[in-house]
Amino acid sequence: STVQIWIKGIVAVVGAVGTIMVNVVAAIYLQMHKEASSALGEFHKRLVKTNQLFLSNVLASRVGDDKRDDLLAELAKGIVTAN
Repeated sequence: STVQIWIKGIVAVVGAVGTIMVNVVAAIYLQMHKEASSALGEFHKRLVKTNQLFLSNVLASRVGDDKRDDLLAELAKGIVTAN
């Protein structure tokens, strides 16, 4: 009957609107997490560089006094060229 057709039409419209709204919210959610993920990746890169710097400093401190100055100079050159 005509009432059942209208009910089916209303259900279809509500379903379509709901689907569009879910997709909009999902897009916003994914965009937020994309930005957070890229920020975390940049932080990790800086953390790795700092860890490498500390490790190289520890290794340089274990070298004998006669070669330590040359090694620290090479380390400083490496840091400048890396940045």
